[in-house]
Amino acid sequence: MTQATTKLVTDLRVLAADAEELVKLTASQTGEKFAAVRDKLQRSLADAKPRLVQAQEQLRTMQRLPLTPAKRTCKKIRWPR
Repeated sequence: MTQATTKLVTDLRVLAADAEELVKLTASQTGEKFAAVRDKLQRSLADAKPRLVQAQEQLRTMQRLPLTPAKRTCKKIRWPR
């Protein structure tokens, strides 16, 4: 994975951990609005975690793929900066 991709995956994992902590810390709070927000956040986290793992695996797989002739040519060209 590229450095940017690795950072993105790490940031998303930190975000998920922070959201889980927020759910735990607000567990003692009562009221319908707190409960609704916690439920929505828990559902979103449950949906996002498997997709994050899948995306990370896809990125790893893409990184291992050989370069196509077009990509090799693009890498050889000295592009102006």
